[in-house]
Amino acid sequence: AAFQGPALVTHNDAVFADSDLESIQQIGGSQKAGSRSTKTGRFGVGFCSCYHATDLPSFLSRDFLVVLDPHCAHVSDNRSEPGKMLCFLENPKTVASSRDTFEPYRVFGCSLQHSYPGTIFRLPLRTAEQAAASRISAQPFVGAPARGLLDAFLELLPELPLFLTHVHTVTVSVWEAGAAAPTLLRSLSTRDTKSGAPPQRSRVHELVAARSDLRSLTPSQSISQIDVRVSDSAASPSAARWLIVQGMGAGRALEICLDPACERYGLTPIPWAGVAARVMPTGLATEGRPYCLLPLPSATGLPVHVNGFFEVSSNRRDIWHGDDTIGGGRLRSEWNIALLQDVAAPCYVELLLYARSLLHGP
Repeated sequence: AAFQGPALVTHNDAVFADSDLESIQQIGGSQKAGSRSTKTGRFGVGFCSCYHATDLPSFLSRDFLVVLDPHCAHVSDNRSEPGKMLCFLENPKTVASSRDTFEPYRVFGCSLQHSYPGTIFRLPLRTAEQAAASRISAQPFVGAPARGLLDAFLELLPELPLFLTHVHTVTVSVWEAGAAAPTLLRSLSTRDTKSGAPPQRSRVHELVAARSDLRSLTPSQSISQIDVRVSDSAASPSAARWLIVQGMGAGRALEICLDPACERYGLTPIPWAGVAARVMPTGLATEGRPYCLLPLPSATGLPVHVNGFFEVSSNRRDIWHGDDTIGGGRLRSEWNIALLQDVAAPCYVELLLYARSLLHGP
């Protein structure tokens, strides 16, 4: 009952594969980490960030409800079992007898009567009482901390999807206690400028899948323009057009990818990078950020955003760097430099040339 109050709830229309179900149950040990993967969570730390907000995260996908309980205190009689996974379709009596437990998942079209073609995450916000007993965090997350996180996400939202390969639509709402329905705060849609359809940006996945042996890699680039539209409950809708150049590279970046030392140090580099420049509306300065699919909280000093499969610091706040490191640390630093020089810089040049042709013709 203590976890059925305020919560952060997210939904998307993709489902968990069997490997995803297994991976997310390995706290801090994602199977994406240490693999040549293009997934956003390849560092294996993303999901663990939810423990800032909650002691009992859960998600529902396909036929399964999974509750993670690191304290081994809330959903299991077995003190060595840090959670439970239940096939709710095969256990209708449990769903019926524990109705209050399952009621929060009857959202986004989920009825618990059929296999759910999406994924719902629910993070019940840590109360003061839970924080006092928690071995995860002594900081409550109800009230101002939760709203602060939401406001920060809303501020970041207009530039969030620039390099994401699957997500093209985001809606953020708040459902107040006693209200009949959620209230929209902000929504975002990303569309290809020419076609008006969601951008087809799966090229990186196709390249990686087709080139498990990177020795056959041929440098290539792709140019796209996307329109990002934002609707806000408190302001007029806004739109921005972005020019994005991404590509595969060679040179020192490819040499490092093929270096056996990468495997020894747990590195899985991919020579893919890109840059994004806002071309409309004109006159607005862009404070360039580094992206590793998602933006990092630092600045590049450039008027463009730079994306790449960078090696980042353990807290995922900065790109790994340092001339005084040795071993794996030095290799990570060399990789980031090579990725910028051999892949990102040529993309930047191509972006400038293409932007010139847009402004002045060929």
